[in-house]
This record gives sequence, structure tokens and C-alpha cells, in this order.
Amino acid sequence: MQQTRLLLADRNLSYLEIAKKMLRYHDESYDIEVATSGDECIEKLVRHKFNLVLLDYNIDDGRGLRVLEAIIQDGHNIPIIMLLDEGDEEIAFQALEQGASDYIMKVRGYLTALPFTVAKVLERHRMNDRVISRTTISTSPKHTIQSTQSEEIYFILNKKGHFISANKKLEPIINYSEAEILELSLQDIIIRDDETKYDQWLTGIKRGEKVNATFKTQLLSKYGDKRYVEIQLRAVVNEENEITSFKGKIIPLKKPLTLPMTGSKEEMEQGRLIREFVKIIGTGHDESLSHLLDRLTRTLCHIFQFKRATLALLDPRRDVFIKQTLVGFNGAGTSTVHEVPRDIIDKAFHDQSKVRIMYFDQNLESPNNGTFPGDADRRKQPRRIDRKWHPKDLVLLNLVNAKKQTFGYISLDSPEFDTIPTREFFYNLELCSELTALTIQNYYRFSSLEKRNRRLMKQLLNSNII
Repeated sequence: MQQTRLLLADRNLSYLEIAKKMLRYHDESYDIEVATSGDECIEKLVRHKFNLVLLDYNIDDGRGLRVLEAIIQDGHNIPIIMLLDEGDEEIAFQALEQGASDYIMKVRGYLTALPFTVAKVLERHRMNDRVISRTTISTSPKHTIQSTQSEEIYFILNKKGHFISANKKLEPIINYSEAEILELSLQDIIIRDDETKYDQWLTGIKRGEKVNATFKTQLLSKYGDKRYVEIQLRAVVNEENEITSFKGKIIPLKKPLTLPMTGSKEEMEQGRLIREFVKIIGTGHDESLSHLLDRLTRTLCHIFQFKRATLALLDPRRDVFIKQTLVGFNGAGTSTVHEVPRDIIDKAFHDQSKVRIMYFDQNLESPNNGTFPGDADRRKQPRRIDRKWHPKDLVLLNLVNAKKQTFGYISLDSPEFDTIPTREFFYNLELCSELTALTIQNYYRFSSLEKRNRRLMKQLLNSNII
């Protein structure tokens, strides 16, 4: 039986013994060693070959991320699972950004799930190793990064940057099926930190400017794994010198030039966003609906840095959306139309999208007299070349109930920034639309139960039962 060598790094000796028993009970092929300090962990990795490291964040008095950084910088090609205390979501994001393969929160019963997480990460790493097993070291003095022509991935994009075709070698790199790849753009699988650079690089190619022949970045797989690659791209033009498509090549890289050291700001904002909503939900039952809606709207303005916002709810009897809260309109808000016909909002969210962007100067195909773009998918909406955000650009958040029906919306405009935000910014807006809808529906349910309880108590008091 071929053994799988695991290294457990933790200062808690009792935990190490229990973890060893749980892992060995799950798979007898596990050969487990332990380290009780960061230095011992790194020393054992240098002297021996391991298949996986379980690293506790609290090792060396909370210096687990430094140990993780040292392991990565030493060039060890080994999956690392971080063990974190409950509630350390922000540290989890940092660990993943620094190169950890996965993390486990030490909640009640987590040791039971530990072997399954280890098995999943090991299998994922073996699959990636099979992809790069034929990698050879480049002897060219011009390259400090190692790659191989046998792994080159060829693809074609349409003029909007979406995949038209790609050879089979891309699928194991990003873990998407062929059908799923054809639904994506190249930008969708590039890490968010490089999105702006990639967009500028692609814009330079479209304009025919002299840009770098290659773009080095990381591709983000379906399961969150990252792979360092080099991208080459050229425009294909027709007889009128108009770009019709792009042909490109992806070359997987074995060793990165640099490593990301901290989590992105947008990832940190998710934790803050959730904490704000927990506060609102926890105290919202003791206030009026109008006060709750005002708090929600102002919170969104503050977190996402918009100067104006509107929250509207559906009046099903009149079939219109009535604006409940107007933030940032000042005196000008009195002249604002306070009712919006239902069919306008239904057309905006006809595909049940969570977030809709209306660029002020975009060419609109008008299902509703030019009010909304015909293409509902914001990823397919053309962005301005200069990536500027116009003061009249508008963001709509869809509020849906459990039956996937729109019962309200939020509009955000007049941002405090002037450039189009990153993709993660809009992912956070999608999360926000779900949390807002959940908060409002929770308020309705609680109010309904409270009214029933009052009626029941009144009936009991007026009867002979008590």
C-alpha cells in the first residue's frame, strides 16, 4: 500500500493525538508526523517529502500566516489546509490568497469532517499534478519561470472576450466542462486582483497599441484553485480592419514570479457587510418598517460608497412599486416620481438577475422604449474604453421572495468613485440584494406572528379559559 504522508503543525498536543487517530481511522495509508512550532514544521518540510500539511493558525502564538508564507516562498509544491478558530473568516480569505488550498473552521464536530476535507484536497492536488506531470524546465536564460510547450492551451474568443472554442487541455486546469467554458469570458476566470490590468491589456490590443506580447496572471478554477499562467493574444480582423475575434494561447507556469500576500479589499467587505446585516436583523423587530428600510438603504450607501439610493416595494393591489425610502436626494427628492409601474421593473429583471447596471451612454436595445439594455447579463454589457463611471449610471438590485418573485428593488447612483469597480464589487452587490430581501421578509414574518399572538391573547383574555 502506497503511503500518504501528512504533516500536522499545531502547538496543542492533545489535539494532535486526536487528529492523528481520526485521520488514521479514515485511511490507514496515512503516515502522519507532527510539528509543534513553525520552525519545526519548515524544517521537516525541508528534510522530508510530505503530501499535505495541516497548519493551525494559532501556532507560534497566532503566526500561522507567517509560517504559511514561508512554506510558499520556499517553493514547496504541497497543499496546505489552515485550521482557524470560529469567526476568523477574514483570516481565511488571507490564507487562501497567500496560497492555502483550503481551510477548516474549528467549530463543534469539525474533527469528524477533517478526514473528508483532507481527502478532497489530496484528490484535487493529484488531479492538478497529473496535468503538470509532463512539465520540463526551460533552459532559456531569459525566463525565470518554467513552462512547457506540450501544455499549451489554444482558444478563440469573440470580439467581446467570451470563449468560442478551447482545446481540452483547459478543462482540467480550471475544472469547468466544455459547455461551462463556452458560457464564460476569459476575464471571468482571471483572479480579481488582475482584472483591471487584463482589461487595460486587452484594450491596448483592440486599439492596435504596442503592448506586452504576453500577460502573466493566475486563473481561478471552479473550486477556487489558482494556476499561474502566461496568456498570449492577437486580434483577428476582417477586410474592413474590424476586429471579429481573438486567437490566443495559455501556457501554464510551474513557478510564479511573485505571490499575493494579502486578501483583496472586496473580500474583506463581505465580512463587514454580513456583520452590518446581522445587527440590523437583530434589532429590526423593535422598530417600524420605514425605519428599518431607511437603515438598510443608508447602510448600502455607506458600504458601497454611493451618494443616493432608493428602496421601493411592490403594492400588488395597484401593481406599482412605491418608493419607501429616498436617501441623498435632499430638497430635490420632493420632485421625484414616487411610483414606478410594475412592468418596467419586470422587464429590467426578466431573467431573475440579482444586479442590473444601466450605463448612461450605452446603446440600448429597447424592450421598454430604451429604458433598459436588451442584454440583461451585466458581464455581456459593453463597458466604456476608459472604464469611467458616469454620474448618471444606475445600479438596480433585485429583491426577490422565496418563490423567486420580485417584491422590491433598490437603485444606487451618484457614486463617490469615478471608475467602474471590479467584478468582486458586483458580486458583493448580489450578496447584498439577497441579504436585504431576507431582512425585509424576516421582518414581515415576525410582524405577522406578533399580530397573531396579540389576537390569540385577546381571545383568551375575553374567554373563560384563563
